[in-house]
Amino acid sequence: MPLGAPVAQRLTTPSPQHLLSNAHLSSVPDLRDEWDILEVEDDKRSQATLDKTGNGPSTQHDGRFVTTKLADRLWQGTWQQPGNDREGGFELLLSEDGTQAKGVWWYSRVGSQKNIPPPQVLR
Repeated sequence: MPLGAPVAQRLTTPSPQHLLSNAHLSSVPDLRDEWDILEVEDDKRSQATLDKTGNGPSTQHDGRFVTTKLADRLWQGTWQQPGNDREGGFELLLSEDGTQAKGVWWYSRVGSQKNIPPPQVLR
């Protein structure tokens, strides 16, 4: 996930059962689905297949997402791309219906470079 503000959007329409589970009073969204990731600045697309808690592989450089916090609509985590030796983090805000997320993505390491300045986050 290069720098910028990508938009993650589910590729498939959630089943009514999935929508129902999100519509109830649960404060933890169910992220299980295929997500389309659009890098707004570069107009690149990739996909991630995530489990209920937001962990799973992505198509970008053999990538992987790990969710570290998921509360209400705030979604935070890390990403790794072994295929191009990079990793970083993200902080996203899910849409009201849980079908899109928008926020800040950043690098924490590129190859051996680790002195990358911290990002501005949504808080």
